[in-house]
Amino acid sequence: MPKRATPAIVALVVAAVMSGCMTADVNYGLSHVRPVAESRFANATLHVAPIRDLRYKDKGSVASYVRKNGMYGSYNGSSHTTGLRPTPSMSDYGEIFRGVAYSPDDSYYCAPDRLYWVGDGPLTGMRGMLVEHIGKTRAFRSVSGAEDANGAKTADYVLRLEAKRFLSLKERRPVADVVAVLGTGYLLSSDEVVSVKVDWRLERRDGAVVASGVSDFGFVERHHCFSPRKRPFRLNTRAARMLGDDIAAHLAAAAK
Repeated sequence: MPKRATPAIVALVVAAVMSGCMTADVNYGLSHVRPVAESRFANATLHVAPIRDLRYKDKGSVASYVRKNGMYGSYNGSSHTTGLRPTPSMSDYGEIFRGVAYSPDDSYYCAPDRLYWVGDGPLTGMRGMLVEHIGKTRAFRSVSGAEDANGAKTADYVLRLEAKRFLSLKERRPVADVVAVLGTGYLLSSDEVVSVKVDWRLERRDGAVVASGVSDFGFVERHHCFSPRKRPFRLNTRAARMLGDDIAAHLAAAAK
């Protein structure tokens, strides 16, 4: 007699069906990372603490609007709005879109947190990659990201991060949705938007802060429309790599 599916498995299958079987992760190559020479942390251990998620603290922000309205749009009970349309009235619109002229006809796709299968979306995967990224620099004897409660207590140093923004948007064009399926999306172009703002600090075991900073960057670029719905996930991975490069560079400087 076949085994009955567990509630967890059933929930996973239902979620996969509702999301169109689309899932995401954060994973990028580290072949470009170079070891730090003569690091003063070479004999020390580092623990990367879970990232504190502050992305939705500002309810008037673009990130909060995107989260509330989902991946492609929203339904108000009578009509469905396709695509996300951030407006200049949102608190951080100008900082994110960097002078791009507003048009009420422009809409975007995003990579929603729920398709990363963890509560904080891409942040868990980003943290995992950051552990590997910093480890590749050899600035520390070892780098860990274990979830155990003693991780931060036993390490010589702890890296703490607060994510104030981690946003990727791909401009949506209805015609592109069709041609992308046909494999001809490269014939059209649309904007790609990335905006990241993460506060970080490196703490010694006694609580003293030995280095700190803000990784604050973003861009709006014009690229082809190929696979527009999946593209935001790739943009999240690109943003994670840029963040890893920035933090690793600052830690390398602090190690001298």
